[in-house]
Amino acid sequence: MDGKDIAKKHAKYMEGLEFVRNGDTREIGLGYNVLNINAISNYNEITPLYSKAYSYQMGALSINNEIKKSLRDVKQHIEGKGCWVFDRGADNTILKDFFISECTQAIIRLKKNIKFFYKQEECQVNQLVKKIDFSSTQTVTKIKKNKPVLNHYELGAISISCTVNGVIHAICFVVSINKKHGSLCYLLVKSELSTALEVAKWAFKG
Repeated sequence: MDGKDIAKKHAKYMEGLEFVRNGDTREIGLGYNVLNINAISNYNEITPLYSKAYSYQMGALSINNEIKKSLRDVKQHIEGKGCWVFDRGADNTILKDFFISECTQAIIRLKKNIKFFYKQEECQVNQLVKKIDFSSTQTVTKIKKNKPVLNHYELGAISISCTVNGVIHAICFVVSINKKHGSLCYLLVKSELSTALEVAKWAFKG
């Protein structure tokens, strides 16, 4: 799932136009917010499942509400298959709890200031990193200027729990570190796998 925008700076009389932030230019202008949900196979084949432009002028209540409706619309057709993947815009408390309770498997990219309870202590994710044993190294080949470039990452995870509406969900906090640049990627992962390291490798591959 990914949220985007459509800029309509010349179409001033289309119904429901409102001010949105253009993700390409970072400017505010007339347009619509858009939600896209795509299925990606193990062979990198992309199948569009859902796409909707929405507007508060035309009855949308909130971004959170639109995201919840779209997930439920698609979920009833895919019968629990696959894993839901969300970018950092999904890590607010309302959506995070919703995804954890609604999705069988999910990967949510986190901001560094999000907090979780670990061993009855509330910690920000950038502090939780200190408690992780980075016991695995993963290598990814990326193509840059038509040449293969190897990127190496240190990978680790710890098991944490999250309570949503009185129900405790077992989840994992996964972190990868780019060994060249030192940049960190934080993931919240719900998976059917057993150990934290298995979950970390599975999420990293995803």
